[in-house]
Amino acid sequence: MNHTNSMNGFLPAVAEWFATSVGVPTSPQSQAWPLIQDGKHVLIHSPTGTGKTLAAFLSSIDALFKQGQAAQKGVRVLYISPLKALNNDIQRNLSLPLTGIKRLADSRGEELQEIRTAVRTSEREIQLHLRAPQWFANRPISSSPLRSRCT
Repeated sequence: MNHTNSMNGFLPAVAEWFATSVGVPTSPQSQAWPLIQDGKHVLIHSPTGTGKTLAAFLSSIDALFKQGQAAQKGVRVLYISPLKALNNDIQRNLSLPLTGIKRLADSRGEELQEIRTAVRTSEREIQLHLRAPQWFANRPISSSPLRSRCT
């Protein structure tokens, strides 16, 4: 598969951010992105350091930006991660891309809606108030109360 063509389904600002900040998509990213964008469930099985997490995060970021104000209220992305990896995943695969993409879009005069995020790193309940996050990260052990409220 042509790795560059796998970026065709992304918003221009997302694709440009990736090209300038990361470079060429890895094989797992190139294979996963078209399937994810087609709404298929995807399991990416690949060695550590091949961009699996960024593949999932960037697809979700792109989808939320595309939805803009039409996005349904409430949590649209739920990311469950062990505490050991959570902070690194959020910084490298969510915060940096969100900031970079927004900055790039702003410099080009493109308007992208804010993507609200929340991270739960302790057992203390977070307050999901009127402006609930669209992107919510949690630890597996902390997810039981959340799952019971969602069913």
